[in-house]
Amino acid sequence: MGDAHCRRSKSSGDTSHDKQWRCHEYSWRWWCCRWCYWRTGDYQCRVYPGAIRENVLRREYDALLTRSDSRTEAQIENRIAIERELAVIGDKLANIETSYAEVKADLNSALKTNKELEGQVPAKQLEAAEKAIEQGPEAAYEAYNAIVETASDTIAKAVFQAAQLAESAIRYPEALKHYRKAAVLDDQNPLYLDRLARMYHLMGSYSEAEPRYLDSLAIRKKALGNEHPDVATSLNNLALLYRAQGRYDDAEPRYVDAVEILEKTVGADLPNTRIVKKNYEYYLAEIDKPQGSK
Repeated sequence: MGDAHCRRSKSSGDTSHDKQWRCHEYSWRWWCCRWCYWRTGDYQCRVYPGAIRENVLRREYDALLTRSDSRTEAQIENRIAIERELAVIGDKLANIETSYAEVKADLNSALKTNKELEGQVPAKQLEAAEKAIEQGPEAAYEAYNAIVETASDTIAKAVFQAAQLAESAIRYPEALKHYRKAAVLDDQNPLYLDRLARMYHLMGSYSEAEPRYLDSLAIRKKALGNEHPDVATSLNNLALLYRAQGRYDDAEPRYVDAVEILEKTVGADLPNTRIVKKNYEYYLAEIDKPQGSK
């Protein structure tokens, strides 16, 4: 889907060094130029020189297919993971601006986590992580993975951040590994459980996702009450899971409750409310049922 280099002149006919968008074999080519401009304020790209993620995945996938006669369970799981990752890349390519906003939010979150880990993680590692964050999610993940792997006392927040960055870089097996670890280290954190469940959901492991979604919902209800935006988020995620399983009788009441809670607590016009309402509308269209009907 295109070559490994992205070059786009700022103005037609002008190819001077400081007026070009330049990206050198960067795995996030679909947003790297926008990221570079947002980060540096100019058009000279100094992003992480990694291989294009999509091409790497396709090579791995083709190699797995050639061994179809002697495929192990681990290879089958790896093939499924690659299929999911490729599908997500396709979605991101189709929605570049949204994808870029999500990556930007993930990197800003990592910068915030860096500050929160001061005094808990060696200063040199945090400094290296901050520089890596400036290069994008691939480099940022590698830096946080190094923090997690070398820490004498594993910190749940650092593990969770590594998981988020791996997900942002579309490295789902690594993300799942770290989300699992974070949820073990802090099994009463509803966000950790929710993100672990979402990763299982994304990977098609529905039976693993449901109990984590339910645990996250129960913890949020106990801590926040039944009518809180975070509770609505858990309900929406459960509804999405049930819809994916074809369990429509279980999905619909969760959608309805999630929309009602959000409209009551934060209003109908906030982005999260609109997203949940849109999910509900997609569900209704899928089952060909008018909104509000019994």
